[in-house]
Amino acid sequence: MRRYTWFQVVMVILPVMLLSLATGCETIKPSEYPEPLALLTYTDTSNGFSISYPRDWELVPKDLLSDKDIVGFWIPEAENRGKPIFSMSKQECSTDTGPDNYFQTLKVVLQGSPSYDYQFISKDDLTIDGSAAIRHTFAYARGEERLKAMQIYVVKSRSAWIMTCLCSPEFFDSFKSAFDTMSGSLRIF
Repeated sequence: MRRYTWFQVVMVILPVMLLSLATGCETIKPSEYPEPLALLTYTDTSNGFSISYPRDWELVPKDLLSDKDIVGFWIPEAENRGKPIFSMSKQECSTDTGPDNYFQTLKVVLQGSPSYDYQFISKDDLTIDGSAAIRHTFAYARGEERLKAMQIYVVKSRSAWIMTCLCSPEFFDSFKSAFDTMSGSLRIF
């Protein structure tokens, strides 16, 4: 009889333990934005480049871009997911200019403005479309809003291409693979 009671206790406790473990696991959520698999390509023949972007992203209306941006992409309904945005600008430069010049210059500008509250995170050397590139990751403030950003600087054919990726800090990692896919897809012709 004692054995039967022990078995009943185990059979009651075991499901409770499994349920509590399963409930604990639910708090660990996968990234909210999956790695982009279906891509569309944006081609700009007047500026001489193409770039791919996730199918569920849209072009940012021109009136919402800065005057330096050629094009931008976003998920308009992502208000509750950190408002990710990817934009592209182009500047003419001399033949002796490299991506490190842009990295150093923009870092100094951001550091020199107390209103940005700039915080350096990382700098990585990359190759994009056969050219040296730098990925600069940082955090800063835009008014009351905190943002995490990544800028990628590519210099090719006497032009500097600057790709800017912005998002709320708490969602940045969820969109990083999309940002990396987009910046890595740049083709300059």
